[in-house]
Amino acid sequence: MTNVAQKLNVGQVARLQAEEAQSFSPFRVALRRFLKHRMAVVGTIIITFILLFVIGGAFFTTETQGNKTNIMNKEKAPTSESPFGTDLVGRDVFTRMIWGGQISIAIGIVSVVISISVGTLVGVVSGYFGGWVDSLLSRITEALSLIHI
Repeated sequence: MTNVAQKLNVGQVARLQAEEAQSFSPFRVALRRFLKHRMAVVGTIIITFILLFVIGGAFFTTETQGNKTNIMNKEKAPTSESPFGTDLVGRDVFTRMIWGGQISIAIGIVSVVISISVGTLVGVVSGYFGGWVDSLLSRITEALSLIHI
């Protein structure tokens, strides 16, 4: 009878070891799920290229180059000097895209930080006091979410 019990325990241990070998960390599970979603991967690649263009481009051009006007070069086709051409006032579109992209990304980051800060503050106050304060803050938040900006 002890042989049967020993065999049973050995089999259970072997199955447990096999199951443990199959387990993955939460990060690996999330990464695998992310990589299966093609549009998420494509979006991440596009955002990465935009960030590299905007941040890396600042090493090759200056803001003064983007703001320098030359009426004689207005609406020129792309050349080696200005890869995207020039605008109505003769400014280099390539340089203006780099510096304008930096401003746009900064605005996005600041708005997310403000949004997270205000949301956290409202949530903490609402959770701490509860009751009518929670109800009031919930109604204010719902009313503000109706305004589409």
